[in-house]
Amino acid sequence: MKPPASRFPTGSLLQALVSALGVAACAVGAGFSLVSALMLLASGNALYREQAGILITLTWTLTILSLMGLPSLVHASRQVAGQPDGPSEHASLRRASLAMLLWPAVLATGQAVSKSGELAWVFLPPLQALAVGLPLWWLVELARDRLPAFSPKRTWGVLNFSLFVSTPLVILAEIFLALFVLAAVVLLISASPELQQAFESFSRRVLNSISNPEALLRLYRPLLGNPWVIFALFAGLCGIIPLIEEALKPLAVWALGGKSLTPAGGFVVGAISGAGFALLETLFSLVSPLGDGWLWLAVGRAGTGLLHITTAALMGYALAGAWSEGRFLRLGLIYFSVVCLHGLWNALSALSALTALASPGGAAPVLQSLGQLAPYGLGLLAGLCFALLLSFNRSLRRQSSVTLTPQAG
Repeated sequence: MKPPASRFPTGSLLQALVSALGVAACAVGAGFSLVSALMLLASGNALYREQAGILITLTWTLTILSLMGLPSLVHASRQVAGQPDGPSEHASLRRASLAMLLWPAVLATGQAVSKSGELAWVFLPPLQALAVGLPLWWLVELARDRLPAFSPKRTWGVLNFSLFVSTPLVILAEIFLALFVLAAVVLLISASPELQQAFESFSRRVLNSISNPEALLRLYRPLLGNPWVIFALFAGLCGIIPLIEEALKPLAVWALGGKSLTPAGGFVVGAISGAGFALLETLFSLVSPLGDGWLWLAVGRAGTGLLHITTAALMGYALAGAWSEGRFLRLGLIYFSVVCLHGLWNALSALSALTALASPGGAAPVLQSLGQLAPYGLGLLAGLCFALLLSFNRSLRRQSSVTLTPQAG
C-alpha cells in the first residue's frame, strides 16, 4: 500500500501570507515616515521639528514591528516548503525573569533620554520597546509556565496574528464607532440653530488656540463638569470599548479552534494575543514625546499589559472550553466578568485623568474624591489580575484533562 499523501499545510501558508503582508506594510510605513521626517527637517521650519520627531519615533516603531514579523514568516515558510519546524518550546520563565532584572535600568535610562530633547527621537524608541516588551514577555511566560508547549511556528504565528490582524480589527471597529457617534452629534447640532452657533464659536476658539496647550485646556475644562459629557465618556470607555476589545482580542483562539485546542492551550493562546494587543497599543501611545511623563506612562502601561494578558487568557480558556467541553454558560460568564474588569479599569483611569485635568471645583465632588482614590483602585485591580493569572495557571496544571505533550503547530 502506498503511504497516505501528506496534506498541504494550508494554515502555514496563510500564516506566511499574513506575516509577509504585516512585515511589508510596516517596512513601507517605516520608509514613508522616515522620508517625511527628513523632508520636514530639511525645510528648516522650527514648527515642523516636533512633527519630525514624532515621525522618527513612528519609523522606529514600525521597524520594530516589521522585525517581529520575521520569525513567524520564516517558520511558516519552512513548513510550507516541507521542512520540519523546530522543537516545541516550553515556557522560558527563568530567562524572562532574568531579563526583567534589566527593567529598572531600562526605565531609568529611558527617563533620562526622554529629557534629552531631539536626541530622544533616535535613542528613546528602542528603550521604549524594551520597557514595554520585557514585562509583557515575563507575564506571558508566567501564564504558560508548565502548560502544554507550542511549536515556535504557532507561538510566533499567534503573536503576529494579534499584531497584524486582531488588533487592527479592534482599532477599525473603534474608529467606525467613533465615526458613528460623530455623525450622530453632527445631526443633533444641525437640527438646532443655537447648538450650531455655539459649536461654530467653540471651533473657532479651538483653532485659534491650537498652538497653546494651556489655552486648549481652559477651553475643554468646562466640558469636564457637564454631566452629559461625563456620561458619554464613561459609556464609551467603560462599556462599549471593553465589549469590543474583549470580543476581538482572542481572535487567534477562534482561528485555532478547529485544531482541538484544549482549555490550557486556549489560555496560552489568549495570553500571547493579549500581549500582542498591549504591545501595539502601548508602542503607538508612546510615539509622541512626553518628557517628564514618560516614566509614569511606561510603568502604567505595564499594568495595562497585565490587564490585557489576563482578560485575553481567560477568554481563550473559556472559548476553548466551550468548543471542547460545551461549557457555553461559563464562556458567557467569563466574557461578562472580563468586560466588567476592563470597564472598571478604564473607569478608574478616566477618573484619575479627570481629576488631574479639571479645574478646582469644576468636577463633581464625588468624582474628585473617586479620582483621588483611583490610583489605589488601579493597584488593587492589577493585584487581582496577577492573582487570576497565577491561579488559573496552577489550576490548569492540576487538571487531569490537560495534555502535557506538545501541541503541534
